[in-house]
Amino acid sequence: MADESVGERLTERQAQVLKAVRALGDPAIHPELKGALPGLKQSEIFRVLVALEEKGLVRSSGFDRLLVYTPRVRWVAVDRGREVEPIIDAATARALNAGQTDLRSILLGGNGGRRPR
Repeated sequence: MADESVGERLTERQAQVLKAVRALGDPAIHPELKGALPGLKQSEIFRVLVALEEKGLVRSSGFDRLLVYTPRVRWVAVDRGREVEPIIDAATARALNAGQTDLRSILLGGNGGRRPR
């Protein structure tokens, strides 16, 4: 199946997920995309989104794949002409990667994401 708007060859599943992303604007995997694509598991939706991202057709707002199933990571079709803002700043991302930040604190918004000393 071809998606004429981008000139890319897409599988049926890729076209289905891209269509849902375009229709929803800036959905998260859960609950928006999962609700729009009830026949697909969240992990299947994620794999398709990664393939679409590699083709340059969608972008995610998340820095960290640990957050991918949370409503905080949004996906947007690139051809919508909209920039996606990161959900956490670069310093927090570095702290998370260095193990200095508690992911639960980030998700719950407590203590600025910093572990107590």
